[in-house]
Amino acid sequence: MGTSIARVVVGFLVAPLVVPLLFAVHQWVWGTGIRSAGQVVGIFVTYGTYAYIFALLLGGPVLWALMRASRTDAITMAVAGAGIAGLAAGLFFAVGLRSVSAIAIAVAAGALAGLIFKSIVGLRPGGAL
Repeated sequence: MGTSIARVVVGFLVAPLVVPLLFAVHQWVWGTGIRSAGQVVGIFVTYGTYAYIFALLLGGPVLWALMRASRTDAITMAVAGAGIAGLAAGLFFAVGLRSVSAIAIAVAAGALAGLIFKSIVGLRPGGAL
């Protein structure tokens, strides 16, 4: 199955949603719980905004570099997603939002987002679009 630009766009729209989803699940299971739909919306707006910003600013160039290097296998895409999310979480950690669990969730969400992106886009080994 070939990859089209439309699939890449859909991948960039869908994959970053994993980040706020995992943070919402974390809040619901291990946090103080989710008491209202407004709280879920707040989590998706806050974390989703940052996820999309980092996906577009870093994910695009990283995807381009990986395709040029013919490294579009699942493990590489997961590591790239984890690296981008880890960088984002590390920046927030550096400015005072100190939560090691948030960094771990972000890295896991980034890895999962990379795998979801690969599955949506259908990148073949070797990086051809």
